[in-house]
Amino acid sequence: LGVVLGHRGNLLGARSEFQAALKARAEYPEAHFHLGAADWLLQDYQAASSELEEALRLRPSYAEAHYYLGLVRQQQGRSEQAVDEFQAALRLNPRLAEAHNALGRALEQDGYLADAASEFRQTLEIDPSHADAHNNLGLVLLAQGDGDGAVQEFQAAIKLKPQFIPARNNLGLALLQKALWEDAIAEYRKLINLAPDDAEAYYNLGVALKQKQDFDGAIAALEKAIELEPGLPEAHYTLGVIFWQQGKLDEAAAEFRAAIQAKSEYQQAHYILGSVLRQKGDLDGALAELQTAVRLDPEDSGAHQALGMVHKQKSDQTQAADEFKRAEALNRERMNVQAAMLATNTGAKQLREGNMSGGIEHFRAALKMAPNFAPAHYQLGLALRQKGDLAQASREFQRAHQLDPHLKPPRENP
Repeated sequence: LGVVLGHRGNLLGARSEFQAALKARAEYPEAHFHLGAADWLLQDYQAASSELEEALRLRPSYAEAHYYLGLVRQQQGRSEQAVDEFQAALRLNPRLAEAHNALGRALEQDGYLADAASEFRQTLEIDPSHADAHNNLGLVLLAQGDGDGAVQEFQAAIKLKPQFIPARNNLGLALLQKALWEDAIAEYRKLINLAPDDAEAYYNLGVALKQKQDFDGAIAALEKAIELEPGLPEAHYTLGVIFWQQGKLDEAAAEFRAAIQAKSEYQQAHYILGSVLRQKGDLDGALAELQTAVRLDPEDSGAHQALGMVHKQKSDQTQAADEFKRAEALNRERMNVQAAMLATNTGAKQLREGNMSGGIEHFRAALKMAPNFAPAHYQLGLALRQKGDLAQASREFQRAHQLDPHLKPPRENP
């Protein structure tokens, strides 16, 4: 009866039935397991932990209990123990798709992207209709620099579950990253039809429309996002940029200040507000904003360029020259990174299609253009690992991790 009630969504009733079963028979592993699962769903993680541990004491080979205990450990912030529990579940039942998916999420959160991708792929081998695993794999591929692969996975998730809102949002973001504005706009319009109160969807639609130069449409979308979520700093910022581009300096300044009020260390908002104030003739205000922007992000070439312009207008030629020189160097680096990103995405596509040598060639070309581009090091590591050159692969993974701590070397052997 407890299981039936649980399936019907009556978790409190289910919990009462399992508790009654345990009063009649204390050492009943299935009842402890189901009670623990109900407690987990009710977000009573301490009670869930106790019941699942008791189920495992009575039956150490209970794979599903290990899986749910892993979910509990995740909610408790004990990620390493969560990984241990998911792995224990899979040792007992390698075909437990949900455990592979949960292990993948845990590994992804810890930065082990290659291992996470492997778990999501194993989930899909067991259950090709697992929309969540497609979405999760897409997020990992996007983080690894494989935008094309990510788009394919998000599209697969949506095909399986057309109302899968997170996957639609992620697909839109991937399309934005690939500068496919029309496709992104279409995706966000579909998302808004499904979730008309989703402020983030309106914001992202506004970004895509802005990139397509549809400023009226972008303004309408961004104002709707702000109506739904007044404290959304990115919407205020993007609306400010449009007003700035239209020459509406007062309106632009007001939006940038609103963005900064919502997020005080919003570097881009400080930068563009400084540029607006310079145009308005407020050089002292501009100087303060641009110095803040450069402090928050010393690698922003545009902020250095704008700061140089302010120094020049204030007749500080030495400081101006220094800022212009720094901006020029950073611009060269940025162009190289953009080219490296394209080469890395192309290499990842070739690697996915089985062209290992072509993939490696593109990753090395990316690193020649931008030696510190972490995704290229990581993708090269994956290719070399697949090739069997484990020593060089390890060096590439370590370099990627040094440049971006979120990119951790794979845990498992190939």
